[in-house]
Amino acid sequence: MSRAVESRAVTDFLDCAVRGPAGLVVEGEAGIGKPPSGFIS
Repeated sequence: MSRAVESRAVTDFLDCAVRGPAGLVVEGEAGIGKPPSGFIS
């Protein structure tokens, strides 16, 4: 399964984070491979 949309969202977030404070919310069902809460980039 492709995750092109999700990958693009993370790439866009990282581009914004270089310029200043930014936040990224990762949500979904438990056990689908999300980072642990408190993960800060």
